[in-house]
Amino acid sequence: MSGKTFKEASTIRTNFHSHTTRCQHATGADEDYVLAAIAAGYSHLGFSDHSPFPYEDGFVSGMRMRIDQYQDYLGSVRELRERYQDQISIHLGVEAEYYERYQGWLAGQLSSGTLEYLILGSHYDLPEESFYFGEANTPALLRRYAEGARVEAIRQPEWERVLILDLDGPEGVFELVIEPMERRCAWLNDQVETLGLDNVEVKRGRAEEYHGAFEVDQVTARAVTALRKLVPLAAPLLRDGGELLLLKGSSVATPSWCSA
Repeated sequence: MSGKTFKEASTIRTNFHSHTTRCQHATGADEDYVLAAIAAGYSHLGFSDHSPFPYEDGFVSGMRMRIDQYQDYLGSVRELRERYQDQISIHLGVEAEYYERYQGWLAGQLSSGTLEYLILGSHYDLPEESFYFGEANTPALLRRYAEGARVEAIRQPEWERVLILDLDGPEGVFELVIEPMERRCAWLNDQVETLGLDNVEVKRGRAEEYHGAFEVDQVTARAVTALRKLVPLAAPLLRDGGELLLLKGSSVATPSWCSA
């Protein structure tokens, strides 16, 4: 265990999962969400309404926006992003299921820059929405959910999209990403090159492999385990006075900074 001690220093408030009335189960105008986020002290707000799909058979879903509402959704979020850019950072994405039939269309929304990110919401595994997984109550249905709706989805590179946030740090800050999976490292390096991020380096490996190799100002983790396991992995990477950013459990609404 590291000899460093931690204390809560400050809070960064973000929300990347916001729907609109187009999904048929949300209320309020798009701007209401922005104003509420600003009033609550949020620095980032992501709109991720339920994605439409270009259904060939005229199917109309009861829980997502229609394809003819999509351009209005995009335009509304972009206009709000421009209007409130000095008060909050607004991001544009969708929540979507993995449907093999429409994955190409969805991937195109990312590659074209139309969307910044995807949230995987596996409510169904078939485009006709014949079975809602919120009602899965047998081993067979749970296996169908896990192996089809989830595992197949995360095998697609589009569901590994990383959202890079500008948290107003000092200019020239050096970002270091440690990732053990070769495929993800390759994707991350591609994004670094595409975005021209000359201050970002991707290192392949596990965090503990770099203990003693360097120390940094901040460390975070994309998957958080028990603190008794995570702190010994992350703390040796921090300089004295550095910060460890961890997402708390579901009972706590916001993430917090911890200082070494």
